[in-house]
Amino acid sequence: MQTNRLTKREYEIADLIAWGCSADEAADRLHVSPNTIRNTLRNIYEKLHLNKANELGAYIFCTNYGVSADQDKIGNVKRAVCALSLLALFTFHLTSTFNDTIVRRVRSRGRRTETELIIEA
Repeated sequence: MQTNRLTKREYEIADLIAWGCSADEAADRLHVSPNTIRNTLRNIYEKLHLNKANELGAYIFCTNYGVSADQDKIGNVKRAVCALSLLALFTFHLTSTFNDTIVRRVRSRGRRTETELIIEA
């Protein structure tokens, strides 16, 4: 069973990549081969179940600042309440303007016809 904990060296490499270093730049800083960095990154991604460098960056940020990376149920409820509130406001706006009268004016100028929509309350 693999653990989600990174070794000190893995964390060091992950931190460099998260801050935007390429594998070659990280290899130069750590005095190792770029292939070593790439292999270690592959192990890090597998260990943490990540696919991209930006996901690794988010993991490093959460780890450094003590932010929970797990999506908790309270966060999901907050997002759902916000989404429903916005939907209710949008629906209210639509229904409050639904009774407006729409007048369509058509002007003909030779071959060209202009259509103008005017909304009257």
